[in-house]
Amino acid sequence: PSFNGRINALAVDSKTVFAAGTFSSVNGQPRGRLAAVSTTGGRLTSWKSSANEEVHALVLTPRSKLLVVGGMFTKLNSTTARGSGAVSPTTGKTKTWKVNRVVKNGGKQSSAILSLATDGDTVYGTGFSSGTGNFEGVYAASVKDGTIRWLQDCHGDTYGVAPIGDVVYSVGHAHYCSNIGGFSDTN
Repeated sequence: PSFNGRINALAVDSKTVFAAGTFSSVNGQPRGRLAAVSTTGGRLTSWKSSANEEVHALVLTPRSKLLVVGGMFTKLNSTTARGSGAVSPTTGKTKTWKVNRVVKNGGKQSSAILSLATDGDTVYGTGFSSGTGNFEGVYAASVKDGTIRWLQDCHGDTYGVAPIGDVVYSVGHAHYCSNIGGFSDTN
């Protein structure tokens, strides 16, 4: 398929490759930063979902129940979703994603959810904030509906997350963790 902009993330199930990024069309058909193509032949599917700003991350929950989306957007389809949300991998319709009631990291070039990962039981997300958002660090949420399990809110952009066994690794530049019992800011 031919995308008219950058692709930042992919998520794949047995029949579909979901793509996210900065594009507004695929094969000349309108697609607002989210699209789905067939795993056989790369044919654009009828699946439609959209975000009003750049999308950075995608992850499918177990058995492809939800497609979780992260980025700079403030709307997912026509629903307010500041930086993260969930859609149906079948229909593209917006689904409940409770994280975005607390973590509000959408805003053009000033805050975003940058990465998403799952261990099958939990979805982990990372973010940065510079003015319009309210979270820097890692969150952990239920794969069912995004109910928050914990927030690691060390201030400093957090770029990636990887759950491995009982440990959750993150990469970023944390510089203030006093609010969660860690180190304070230094000069």
